[in-house]
Amino acid sequence: MDNDDGGLENGMAVRYLLEQLNSEAGFNKILLVLTGHHHLNYHNEINGIHYVQINSASYYWAGDTFESKAFDGEFYKKHNILRRTLVYQDPIWATVSIDHKKISISRELKPQWPESPCLRWV
Repeated sequence: MDNDDGGLENGMAVRYLLEQLNSEAGFNKILLVLTGHHHLNYHNEINGIHYVQINSASYYWAGDTFESKAFDGEFYKKHNILRRTLVYQDPIWATVSIDHKKISISRELKPQWPESPCLRWV
């Protein structure tokens, strides 16, 4: 909700609504917003609300000019969009802990890609 680029079109309006709810409550009722559309890992704190983007658990979007050859042609006929991705060797995930004093996030696995000469940008 802190990034309208290609994701939630009214993210700024939703963020404002969340801030208004906190203001009306007189305390931070909403502490954390988790999103994942942009396939990035980042954390922003805006007006007391933490916005955390956690990457896809299985792949990284490499863009429209990237072409993967990690799978055979039949696979890409069924799953064409995955041609533009780097598929992780193992899934990534994070643990989010919230208590009355803090929010902590630990990423358990860093993305790793299989060794492959068949990945290229076109």
